[in-house]
Amino acid sequence: MRRPPATFVVPSRAIRNTGENVEYRNSLSVENLGKHLWKERRQRRRYVPPLPDANRHSRQRVPVAPARCRGLLLCCQDCSEYELKSFVDRDEDEHGTGGGRGESSGSRSSPNFISWRQVDRAQLTPLFRHFLSVKDRFPDAVILYQCGDFFETFFDDAVVLHEKLELALTGKDAGKEVGRVPMAGVPLSSLDRYCAALLEHGYHVAVVEQVEPANGRSGGDGALVRREVTRMLTPGTVLEEGLLDARSNNYLVALWGQRLTSVRGDVDRRSPSKSSRCTADATNWLFGLAYLDVSTGDFGSTAVENDVEDLQAELGRLHPAEVLLTDDISEEVSSCLEGVLERTFTTNGWRASITRRPRAFFDLECARKRIEERFGSQLDSVFDERQLKSIVQIRVIGALLALVNETLERAQAPIAFAMPQTAANATPLEPIVSGNLLTPLQPPRPYQIQGSMMLDGTALRNLEIVHPARDSRSRRGTLLWAMDATVTAMGARLLRRWLLRPSRDLETIRYRQQQVQRWQRDHLQRERLRRLLRGVADIERLAGKVATRRANPRELYALAASLCRLSTLLSEVEARIGAGTGSAEAPCWPAAASSATKDLIKLAHQVVFDAFLTRDKEEGSPSASESAVAGSTLRGREPRGVALSPPPPYGVPVRLPSAAEDRPIFRSGFHAELDLLREQAAGDLAWITAYEAQERERTGIASLRVSYHNVFGYYIQIPSRFTNPSNTSQNGRSQPTALPTNYVRRQTLKSVERYVTPELREREQLILGARARVAALECRLFYDLLEQFGAAIDTIRSMASWVAELDVLLGFAEIALERNYTMPEVVDSSDPVSGRLVDIEDGRHPVVECTLPPNERFVPNSLRIGDGTVDMVLLMGANASGKSVFLRQVALIQIMAQCGSFVPAKRARLALTDRIFTRVGAADDIAAAKSTFVMEMEETATILRHVTPNSLVLLDEVGRGTSTADGLAIAQAVTEYLVSEAVRARGIFATHFHELAQLEHAFSNITCFHMAVIERYPTGNVEPAIVFLHRLERGAASRSFGIEVAQQCGLVAAIVQRARELVRDDSSANHEPPKGPGTATEAAQASNVKVQVQRMQPRRWRPRNKPSDLDAGFCAARV
Repeated sequence: MRRPPATFVVPSRAIRNTGENVEYRNSLSVENLGKHLWKERRQRRRYVPPLPDANRHSRQRVPVAPARCRGLLLCCQDCSEYELKSFVDRDEDEHGTGGGRGESSGSRSSPNFISWRQVDRAQLTPLFRHFLSVKDRFPDAVILYQCGDFFETFFDDAVVLHEKLELALTGKDAGKEVGRVPMAGVPLSSLDRYCAALLEHGYHVAVVEQVEPANGRSGGDGALVRREVTRMLTPGTVLEEGLLDARSNNYLVALWGQRLTSVRGDVDRRSPSKSSRCTADATNWLFGLAYLDVSTGDFGSTAVENDVEDLQAELGRLHPAEVLLTDDISEEVSSCLEGVLERTFTTNGWRASITRRPRAFFDLECARKRIEERFGSQLDSVFDERQLKSIVQIRVIGALLALVNETLERAQAPIAFAMPQTAANATPLEPIVSGNLLTPLQPPRPYQIQGSMMLDGTALRNLEIVHPARDSRSRRGTLLWAMDATVTAMGARLLRRWLLRPSRDLETIRYRQQQVQRWQRDHLQRERLRRLLRGVADIERLAGKVATRRANPRELYALAASLCRLSTLLSEVEARIGAGTGSAEAPCWPAAASSATKDLIKLAHQVVFDAFLTRDKEEGSPSASESAVAGSTLRGREPRGVALSPPPPYGVPVRLPSAAEDRPIFRSGFHAELDLLREQAAGDLAWITAYEAQERERTGIASLRVSYHNVFGYYIQIPSRFTNPSNTSQNGRSQPTALPTNYVRRQTLKSVERYVTPELREREQLILGARARVAALECRLFYDLLEQFGAAIDTIRSMASWVAELDVLLGFAEIALERNYTMPEVVDSSDPVSGRLVDIEDGRHPVVECTLPPNERFVPNSLRIGDGTVDMVLLMGANASGKSVFLRQVALIQIMAQCGSFVPAKRARLALTDRIFTRVGAADDIAAAKSTFVMEMEETATILRHVTPNSLVLLDEVGRGTSTADGLAIAQAVTEYLVSEAVRARGIFATHFHELAQLEHAFSNITCFHMAVIERYPTGNVEPAIVFLHRLERGAASRSFGIEVAQQCGLVAAIVQRARELVRDDSSANHEPPKGPGTATEAAQASNVKVQVQRMQPRRWRPRNKPSDLDAGFCAARV
């Protein structure tokens, strides 16, 4: 049966000025269509990604488009993809033809789009068969396969690079029967940049590198160059410095959830019901969570029971780069976990890569074995397998260990190339390969979420703790930005963790305050220590790279130089403070006299002063002496740069030199055998210089040179005018062409000829053999140093933790002195008198104060709640008068105090707070079909479910987005619940519902405040102008001054005038003033505040859904 002609449908968005979809038959000139589309694309500058070729669905051959738009792809109607796409191959010169890219000028056909799973591997070339063997090992990763000077990828991965990174899509011949397959690639020098882009898109990347030189293949000249997977990159397991943010942790998180068989006794009875529309059912659930930062070894786990919102809050604080789930669970559990992640991403404004693995990753027995193999029996006393919470934590810990083994420990990191055996190198050194080294991880630390102050995603966003509300890529305008005076990356990460998890341990807080006070008073010592810390590298992450043999010489030298600085710093701190002092959560100062610390410092001094060759030592300058270097290091100056071999790229710590320009690593005198080999190599190089002079004299050609090429080796280069008789000089006479008979032509270029001689070839073997032995010995010595530092990783990380804490405390002392902060008095929450106190005198906003111009001063304000008389403050006042700033100011001062920092206030006495809740600002989620009012009510419901007497609640305008009567009713009901005897939460409620002022008389623990505003009447103006004083005053506000604020914002004068007329008409209406107790007039008189009388008739209000309840107060509403 003959197949009907295929019909191609072109969407209207693909061609400009077409209102309807147009059908094109096979008779249409595809070439002309391609020209039209190329012209449109050049004009619109719009990127059009490719789709699979239509040849997969139809046997009819699609004509090839012109050269600049070849690869025009159409999908026929019997395919589900009715779209026209195109891709444009770059010119050969633009993409490059060298380095094994396999492009030729004669090969212009479009690549055959075929999946790597469907190709017949028997018809592929050896290179593609090896590529697919790697793809079988890592099917969910993008394979970057080194071919010469490029990292190439093929088949589906090439399309991914083309679509996500906008790289040119070309093709490579994969076999006679297969034809050209898609190919895209990146240069070696740009690998890290493109890997970072792929990780940002959520992809995993497997880097396949050549582990032997091309001219020394182990299988012979016709064999493939041996390649191995040297790096497996996922968003949560990267170790490379260029792919990580130095000032924040990069967490990998594993989640497990299961239904409990029966309702336990500690189930939260306030959890939402199954019929709740806005919140997931959290009843009868148990979740396990484990986090891991592979770069630092930070490992922790926790269990969350019956509270999805606490799990979301913990995920928001961790901000993981990758989340591990299992793909073999029930639909109920899967939908629950996915819902938790989606709500977390939406609330916090970021997304994480989700990785799914089989259920065996979370199997309990397999998890036990992995934990025992990694950490031995030291965790047996930590996790009690008779408790269900311990079981879920064991599952997620084992899953993380399995993923780390899959991504990091299955990839081999070669230390050196295997050198070819030559006459001069009859017994080559064996290649040093790291093998499957275990990633150094700290034992998992179980913790309770309630052990620190809880800050959910809403609070983190509204208070702008670490990310600003508008630009998540910047830190400016956040509390972290205002308080970050750290000078090391380790200190910056610790400060971030402290701000996200303020402590609830009174001993820890007071210990930090004592340290800050000590360093604040000792100015000279503080400055000296901070100068020393500025030269300390990120030894916490460097230790992990050294232990896994992935560090290069520069990184090892940076680690050793930092340890040398710390030896002086340790001695000074120990003399001032004393070793062994600390707290429950704070690590002790490491004793400088301990044997482990002494051995490590001695090894570091050996590397810095005896082993590595720095630029100063190489140049032989007088300042390069060891004493001078030691003095500069101990005085806090930055160590001078290290002139080592070029940093071995892409995770291979050291490569043997392949060119004459490679520089040594170790200095002379470090190793006797190495010095002897270098002397032999230097004699061979002197022979090359003498041989060049000899050949110049022999041939009479003064421009003759002897040079070296990475591929061709040593050669004699002669200008072509001496070898080609057709070339004449400027005076018209031909140059001599006679050359010695032993000259063998090696290469012909445009203006020069290259020759070799048997004598030069023989000497080349000797030179390369000597160089290979030098490089191999240097490689082995470097490997030995990595072994020694890797054995001391526990000591290094202990010192790193100490340095991080010292850096943060010194930064606290610095900003406290610079900004006139004071030490708050933190009170235990169990104190019967002051256990709920928030007493701040002349407090200031720590972030806003830093952004003010030098000639402006922040207006301080005071607050006292939780003292047994006042629990809730109703804050009223004009728009833009500073109510929201005051709300956030109180919360930030509380967070700073529980972090151990001084606070911006004249005096502060604060009780420990378990949670801070915020309902600030207006936002909607259109994608989730949630309006502003729905989002507001969800946040309010979360607060009411979790609030406790020790919580701090900050509300800004509850009840907006609906009618005035409904909003006022909701606002009053929420306020009554928060101040009721069952809750008695501390908080501030900023509102424009002036009718709520009457609650001050209905409840003894409610008081009213307002932000002061002055009305001034400029000369000649009838309407007043308002001046914001930003000062908190006692009593309710008279009005909100909305029209005046709108006028200042640039509202049209006619609109402002009409609004004022409507207000005057409304206020002049004939209404009798209300009488009797509970009116707004009497409430204002009782509080001695001049308030404009609102002519409203009061009425009692009751919730309609609870007609039997008696309301506790009045609500003035317009009838």
